[in-house]
Amino acid sequence: MAIGVGVSEDADARSAARKALGLACAMLPEEPALVVLVGTSGYDLPVLLGSSRIFTGPIPLIGGTSGPGLMTSGGATRGGGRGQAAAVMALGGAGMRVGVGHAEVSGNPRKAGAAAAAEAIAIASPNDGPPAVALMFAPPGHEESLLEGVVSVLGRGVPLLGCTVADEHLEARWAVFSGSHVLPNSVAVAVVYGGLRAGSAFSTGYWPTAQAAPAGGVSGRMVRLLGDRPAAQVYGEWVRASADELRGHGIRKYAALQPLAVEEPRTNRLLVKEPGTVSGDGSIGFLSDVREGDIMRLLSSTPESLISAAGAAMSESMVRADLGPGRVRGVLVAQGTGRTMALGERVGEVMSQLRHVAAGASMLGIGTLGEQSLLDDGRPVHQNLTTSVLVLGD
Repeated sequence: MAIGVGVSEDADARSAARKALGLACAMLPEEPALVVLVGTSGYDLPVLLGSSRIFTGPIPLIGGTSGPGLMTSGGATRGGGRGQAAAVMALGGAGMRVGVGHAEVSGNPRKAGAAAAAEAIAIASPNDGPPAVALMFAPPGHEESLLEGVVSVLGRGVPLLGCTVADEHLEARWAVFSGSHVLPNSVAVAVVYGGLRAGSAFSTGYWPTAQAAPAGGVSGRMVRLLGDRPAAQVYGEWVRASADELRGHGIRKYAALQPLAVEEPRTNRLLVKEPGTVSGDGSIGFLSDVREGDIMRLLSSTPESLISAAGAAMSESMVRADLGPGRVRGVLVAQGTGRTMALGERVGEVMSQLRHVAAGASMLGIGTLGEQSLLDDGRPVHQNLTTSVLVLGD
C-alpha cells in the first residue's frame, strides 16, 4: 500500500489542483486507486474539481469543502492569508478495488445514504465480504439518518470516517465532491477493498461539569428550553456570556471550549453537540440531533486537552486496526472547525501529536462541521467538535 499527500495554497484553483495532485501522486509508484480531494470554499469549486479531473481522468474521487483546519503532516495550512487551500490524499496498492457513489439527500436521508453506499459497492464489484474501509462526505443537516442508511448496506463494524463538509463562515457554500460532480446537497460514499488494514476512532478532550438540564421544546435540531427556561439564557449563565454575545453564530465562540453533550446509553460515551446559532426566542440550534428529554450536560476543556485528544484517537485507531507505528501508511483526520477556532495558532500541534505516534505516515486533516466515526461497540455515530482519526496500513 502507498499513500501520498499534497497541498497547495495557490489562489488560482487550476494551479492549486495541479500542484496538490502532482505532489500526492508523485509519492506513489503507480497511478492511485482513489483520490480524496478537499479544498476551502473560497475557490471556484467547479474549476477546482474540473482541473483535478483533467489530471486524474476516471480514477475514483471523493471529497468536499473544508472549513478552517485543513492540515497536513507539515502543520496547518493558512492559505497565505486568503483562506484558500487545497489538499489531496492519493491511495494505491496491488489488488485495491474502489467504488464511489453518491445520492441526493432530498426528503429521505436514510434512503440516500443507503443508495450511495450501494452504488459504491456495485462499482467496486467485490467478490468477498465487506469493504476494508469506507469514507462518507455529507452536507450538514441529516448526518444521523445518512449514516444509518450507509451502515444498513455496509454492515456494522466496517472502519469508517465521515466528514460533514464545511465552509469558512457558515454561509452554506459547502459542497461534496463525487467523481466529476460538485454536489451541494448530496452524500458521497467511497468503499475500498483489498489487502489493507484500517481502524477508526474519535476523542474529544472535553470533560463533564455539574451543569446539566433536560432538553425541552425540541423541533428538529432546535432546542427551546433547558429545564424550564429559554435554552440560550441557561447556557449563557453556565458560560458567563450575555444574550448579545450569544446571538446568531456568536455562541460558537463559547461552544468551542464549552459545548454540550448527551450520554450515549449503551457505551456511556458523551456525544458532543455543538451549539451553532441562537434564535430570537432564545432557542439554540445544534449541529447534530437532540431528542426531547435528553439530559444536556455542559462540557469544559483547555487547549492542551483538545490537542492531546488527537494522540488518544490515533492510538485507539491503531489498536483497532492492529497496526504498529511502523506499519501505518496514511492518516485521515476529521476535526471540528470549532476546535480550530479554540486552538488558534496552536492548531498545528494536533498533527504534531499524530506524527509523534506514527512518524513517516502521510497525513491529511480536514476542517468539518460534524464527524462520523465508531463507538466502542462498533456502532457508527455522528457528533461535533471531535477529532476523528482513520489509520490505513498493511
